[in-house]
Amino acid sequence: MTSWSLAVGFQSFCVQNYPGGLDTLVQEILPRMDHRLILEGLLKIAEKFASPTHVGPKFVADFDGLTDAEERALRQRDTYEKVNYLMEKLGIT
Repeated sequence: MTSWSLAVGFQSFCVQNYPGGLDTLVQEILPRMDHRLILEGLLKIAEKFASPTHVGPKFVADFDGLTDAEERALRQRDTYEKVNYLMEKLGIT
């Protein structure tokens, strides 16, 4: 497992388990959107999670150790939808 897949797995864990859910996470990030590095980081995340078959959701399924094709597809789809929701609420699409 690469350091990138570990980082993506950690990010996914945070998105999946943030106290208060995604809307609370959005409210935590919004006041920081004027910071150039925050925006750059979010744009990179959005790029990696642009679809359920992009590298981000694939790395999440790898991080979770999923080998069953149906389970992987469901996890990739769920991860994509949550990250996409987050990005839409932050105005990054």
